Amino acid sequence: MIKQYNYLIVFITLCLLTACGGWDFGDEDGTKIGIGFEISNNYPTEIEGAKIVIGGINQEDIFIAVDTFNLPIIKLKSEIANSNDIGVDRQYINIIENRWNPDFDKIKTISDKAYFKAVLANGDNYLIESYALKHPISIDLVKHAVIKNSLGKVKLYIDKDLKFTGTISDIP
Repeated sequence: MIKQYNYLIVFITLCLLTACGGWDFGDEDGTKIGIGFEISNNYPTEIEGAKIVIGGINQEDIFIAVDTFNLPIIKLKSEIANSNDIGVDRQYINIIENRWNPDFDKIKTISDKAYFKAVLANGDNYLIESYALKHPISIDLVKHAVIKNSLGKVKLYIDKDLKFTGTISDIP
C-alpha cells in the first residue's frame, strides 16, 4: 500500500510540474526552430563586437542583408575548456532556447539560399565560407521550409588571423 502511495505522489508531482510550467520540456515535439551558433575561437584573444548578418545573393551576385545577430563576447577556447569538467572548448549561443529567427520569407524573395556574412568590430566584413570547400556556407530555403534542429546549428571557426569559416548540417 505504501509503495502504491509513493507512486501516486510521484505521478501527481510530475503532472503538476508539467502543467504549471515548472518543468520545461522544450517544444512539444522537441524541435528547436531557428538558428543557434557553436563557435570555436582560435584567435589569441576574446572577440568583441562581432556580428553575423544573414541575407541572400541576388541575380547580380550582390549580397543583400536581411537581419543581423550581435554575437556576445566570444571567449577563448582555453577559457571555455577550463570552465567545465568535460573538456568542451566551444561556445554555444542560442542552441537550445532563444534561437535567432530572421525573416526567411524575405530572404526567399532575394535568392533560394540564405547566406551568412561576418562583420567585425573593425569594420571588416565578408561572406563566411566553408572551411573545407571554400564556398559560402548557406541554407537551401527551397529544400528546407523550416530551419530547425541540426540544420539550424551554424558551426563557426575563427582562426588565428580572425577569419571566420563555418559549416551547416543539411539534415534538419
